[in-house]
Amino acid sequence: MKFNITNGLAHFKDDTQSASMSFIDLEYYIDMTRREILKNHHAKIAELQSGRYKGYYQTYVVDELTGKRKNLRAKSQRELENKLVEHYTQNNKKHSIEDCYNGWIDDLRINKKPSSIYTYEKVFKRHFSNVQSDNIEDISAYQIKLFMKKEVADKQLTSKAYASLKTVLRGIFHYAIDNEYIDIHIDDILSDLSRQLRGTFRRTKKSEKSDEEFIFFDDEIAQITRYCLESETLVDLGILLLFRTGLRVGELAALKNDDIEKGYRGINISRTEERIGNGATYIVSDTTKTESGARTVLLTHEASTLLKKIVEKSAVNSEYLFSDKEIERYSAKKFRDRLYRLCIILGIPKRSPHAIRRTYASKLYEAGVPEHLIIKQMGHIDFDITKQFYIYNRKNIDELIGELEKAI
Repeated sequence: MKFNITNGLAHFKDDTQSASMSFIDLEYYIDMTRREILKNHHAKIAELQSGRYKGYYQTYVVDELTGKRKNLRAKSQRELENKLVEHYTQNNKKHSIEDCYNGWIDDLRINKKPSSIYTYEKVFKRHFSNVQSDNIEDISAYQIKLFMKKEVADKQLTSKAYASLKTVLRGIFHYAIDNEYIDIHIDDILSDLSRQLRGTFRRTKKSEKSDEEFIFFDDEIAQITRYCLESETLVDLGILLLFRTGLRVGELAALKNDDIEKGYRGINISRTEERIGNGATYIVSDTTKTESGARTVLLTHEASTLLKKIVEKSAVNSEYLFSDKEIERYSAKKFRDRLYRLCIILGIPKRSPHAIRRTYASKLYEAGVPEHLIIKQMGHIDFDITKQFYIYNRKNIDELIGELEKAI
């Protein structure tokens, strides 16, 4: 009885309904349902006469997703029939979007930051509340595109908000694919959709501050470089590494010696510093800020030479690249405060480490570096976000006037 009920052969809305059916009637109902399932199984059930499974009963079923045969075996015919019933009843089970979302989130909780989980939960609540009970097996590529286009239009999404929605939708469908609920090429669908939606997102106005308040200019970078190379303190060299790589300051603070690629050709980014709650407690999280944040940042010859110097100065007994003699890891705050202090010392406008990151992206863009390489170095998933929030004009007014004079 337990086998039959758990495999979907008997369903009751409440205890009253089950009580109204006699035990004999219930057994008859279950037996008839079982017979119907086995009757529709057309592959032969045979007792194996030789080999490793001699004496076992065997048949096969066809995987609805792949079309491939899958052998089923059991020591008795009754046990094999139980396996068949279980297979067919499980195949008929539907899975809601909410089921797949919860499964995906549960998997993420193992190694994803709580802040990321919180963001995904907000995205799901905002966009999927009206469709969460829909069966994922019944959703077509056309319906996915229609849903996403409607969300972009109705909620006036920015490219950044759309990227968050896309991350959650991709996670839901990948969970369903991995569990063989569906067979759909979700990445191809989303790539095609992104091309169709390009230029339709609501633009977020940049701050009315001038560009020079968001980035560093070449003469300022030269001043900072000279000062840091002369001081040769570990924290100053770390700030220079930000200028050479575009790392997030939290990623810099979480670097370990074994993150460095052989030959100093790259740095593997797989973790970041994270603040706990609203307090002043910071820990190193074994995940990056975003999924695309996990990457290998390629190093130029200049960056490679700088990194070698940092390794020479780092504490021998510490696993972290930036730490003092007491093996205490340097925090992101230490680098941030030092950069503010350098700006004051050198008489240049005070800017944050994130301004270094914008400067790095802007320099790559000015130099004509391919978009795919820029977002790889930055740890972004979409160049539209990079261009909107990280690319700034780095030329002063005299240089701009000079360009106009050359053109006219």
